[in-house]
Amino acid sequence: MNDRQAQPHIGPFPNPLHRSIAPSSPHRILAPPEVSVCTACVGEPAQEAAPPKGRPSSIYEVPLSAQGSGHRTEVAAGSFTVVLDAGRALGGQETGPSPVQAFVSSIVGCSQITLQLVAHDAGVQLGDIAWTAHGVFDTRRLLGSRAADASPRFHSIAITGTVAADVPQSKLDALAESTEARCPISQSLHPDVSYSLSLVRAADIQR
Repeated sequence: MNDRQAQPHIGPFPNPLHRSIAPSSPHRILAPPEVSVCTACVGEPAQEAAPPKGRPSSIYEVPLSAQGSGHRTEVAAGSFTVVLDAGRALGGQETGPSPVQAFVSSIVGCSQITLQLVAHDAGVQLGDIAWTAHGVFDTRRLLGSRAADASPRFHSIAITGTVAADVPQSKLDALAESTEARCPISQSLHPDVSYSLSLVRAADIQR
């Protein structure tokens, strides 16, 4: 499943539910009012705002601000503060996850949210999901190498969700395919990155 088209996207945990929320919020969603909103995800809805002229009504904006000191970065994301830091081997203090860990985490988080939307559309109850993720990238370009084969991108990212509910594997495969196709974060990966999302049944693993 690597037929994605690279599309720019900014933001750690996008919420694809479309409805406007308070203008004072750093997250602004503009879309038709008849679409329901998970207030636990985006907060209480406010009065609908007209989309800017010439802009699609479904556009989701994610403004952030950050303060850096050494290898540590504190990101202000709405009412949350996200701390990112480098490992000690790179001179950091490990006061938070590294940016690459946060990047892979954002794929998992976005896949969890997108999967819930996909499952709801399909009328499937999944229950709890345990995720594992594995990303591989070459550090040479990061550390200054100019070798032609030293790409700064991830080589591969694979995530697996273990589903507690008794759902046929064929259904899980279909849900995984739709989730990958609809997830804004995974769809923003460069086409050269080998990416896979798999869903498996907990009952099958325990056998």
